[in-house]
Amino acid sequence: MTSSDKTARQIETEQAILTCRKEWYWLYDAYTQDVFDDILLPAYTQAGRDYHDIRHIADLLKIFEEYEYLAHDPDLIRHAIFWHDVIYHTQNPDGTSRKDAVNIDESGLVFAQHALYMPLQKRHNVIDVIDCTNGHKIPESLHAYLRHDAGLFLDMDLSILARPWDEFQKWDARVRNEWAHVTDRDFFMGRAKVLESFAQRDAIYFTPELAHWNDIARENLSKMVAIYQSRLANLQPPHPAP
Repeated sequence: MTSSDKTARQIETEQAILTCRKEWYWLYDAYTQDVFDDILLPAYTQAGRDYHDIRHIADLLKIFEEYEYLAHDPDLIRHAIFWHDVIYHTQNPDGTSRKDAVNIDESGLVFAQHALYMPLQKRHNVIDVIDCTNGHKIPESLHAYLRHDAGLFLDMDLSILARPWDEFQKWDARVRNEWAHVTDRDFFMGRAKVLESFAQRDAIYFTPELAHWNDIARENLSKMVAIYQSRLANLQPPHPAP
């Protein structure tokens, strides 16, 4: 296959793999095997992933290059970036929708199984930061010394909300592709609820240096919620059960 035969996604994926492999070099000695090729790469290139894939990980690593100076423990955040979506399924084996909390818990477990050369306390810290992606909130129970880096990690993970509108729309469409098994009505209702919950937060981003993202994100979110509400209004009413 020549470069002209490749799709834009294939080219983006190849570039993302190169970015991730380069950054993994600084972390690999904490693990028991060639985890990048054996675990991470197969997971992040699974069929069915359209946003939560290797491109997302590479994007976060590039953002972190710009804001690493804000981190107290840069490697902690790098580990969290690589592992936070390693398990990502939108459906259970029985076809029902899978809860994010299950993916997050399993991602932390897979990380812990392979990070055996990492000091135990740091392993726990990475899992605690990954757990914060459940609702993208920092629990009161989180150790004070982790709160800053957890906030920075969450802010980068949600940086897409403050991107230009066309990028925001592409992100939203890619998430829809991952939930293709869900009806339009159910997806539109659920998606509008989730996006509105972020828009209504006093502050979407935790890191003071990234506070300027809040207004852009809130504008994007409000526009997208209105679009979903319009789509819902234009749907045919569901047929009553016989």
